[in-house]
Amino acid sequence: MKQAKLIAALFVAGECALSSPATWGFEINPCLRVLVYNTYYLDQAPTRDWNLCKKTDLIEEYANGKYSKGTVHEHMTNFAIDEYRGADFEGFLVRKRQTDSSKPKRLIFEYMNDPVWAKSPSRTPHNTFAIIYGSWWNDDPLMYTWGESKDFRNGLWNLNGQFKPESKKYAGGREDCEVEGKNHLGWNSHYGNLQYLHFMSSQMPKDASEEARLEETTRLTLVWIKFAYDVATGDTPFDAPLTPQIEASLGLPSIALNQCVKQKNVKIRTLFARSGVPIDDRNKRTPDVALGSIFHIFQDSFSPAHTCRKEEVVDGSHYAVLTQAYNYRVQAKDKHGGDEHSFNDKYPGWLLTYARDGNHVYANDPVAVGAWMLSAVDTKTPWESVEKHLRETIFRKHSAGVVDQSPCIGKRSL
Repeated sequence: MKQAKLIAALFVAGECALSSPATWGFEINPCLRVLVYNTYYLDQAPTRDWNLCKKTDLIEEYANGKYSKGTVHEHMTNFAIDEYRGADFEGFLVRKRQTDSSKPKRLIFEYMNDPVWAKSPSRTPHNTFAIIYGSWWNDDPLMYTWGESKDFRNGLWNLNGQFKPESKKYAGGREDCEVEGKNHLGWNSHYGNLQYLHFMSSQMPKDASEEARLEETTRLTLVWIKFAYDVATGDTPFDAPLTPQIEASLGLPSIALNQCVKQKNVKIRTLFARSGVPIDDRNKRTPDVALGSIFHIFQDSFSPAHTCRKEEVVDGSHYAVLTQAYNYRVQAKDKHGGDEHSFNDKYPGWLLTYARDGNHVYANDPVAVGAWMLSAVDTKTPWESVEKHLRETIFRKHSAGVVDQSPCIGKRSL
């Protein structure tokens, strides 16, 4: 993920030329919060003509066409929500079918304005933009970019700063809060032991076999997903204490240090809901943000920059099964490794196929599994059944003894 990739996630906003390795997965775009569907491609747009990302000095390369990075995570998340909500909800695909197929279609969705919804018979309320915020969380765990106006601009600067490895301290989650690098949540998410949040291995190839690294990455990922799933279902309340013991079980650094608050005041919402907004809003958003963080892992696990997947027929359906989980430090050692990583984080072909006709090229893709996970949350499916389903679908590994010399799905070279 190259230095400029920082803003790939950052910002995608338009991004200043940066240079720091980071484990971004598919692109996100906090600057452009309108999703655009076109017959032939997916796109994004600003919520208004005047957009701060055009004006800030940080995004100085806007004029050179680097503003429109892709809203890849956002589109994947929205399609999973659409699929779960079904034909009664006029999402992109339903609206597409209702239009004249002989004419080009340009449909937009302003997810910030989508009202709270629940799918009958469940009464669990969901907030689409909170789920999408959650799909940003793994890339921006201190939630720098969730604000607007000056707050948003400052957030871009803070996120930019966290990708300067030579720094001794980085901005925390609150104003005037600074955190030492080794204890910084964002730093650990990309350089440290939290790379599983992007379905990447923190183990070096010399330390373990490909199979062992893939299994360990899957194990760590499922530990996080169980934690986030319990938050999403409400089994772990938003105001439950986030104790040092829970942090240690997840490999998290101290959230008290990252938010500059006393340990006794650290709650689940402290991790998943940005301070500075009414407490009731934070409480309501927390379960959906936790759910979105699960979606992010599903999605990153399908990025050719993060994993190698190969096609396999499972019970008559085409699956993209896992064979490797990469380590970014290994990629970055290559002369063009960072560039190639970024190059492979674009809109994947299977997603464009889904956008065009609603068909799943792979039955275990993040849209299908994301829709299933929403249903699991609403029905409070027991964790044992959830884990079994995830291991058999999104985290399914290649069959033992099968030798496949074909290239990794979606892998592109510069």
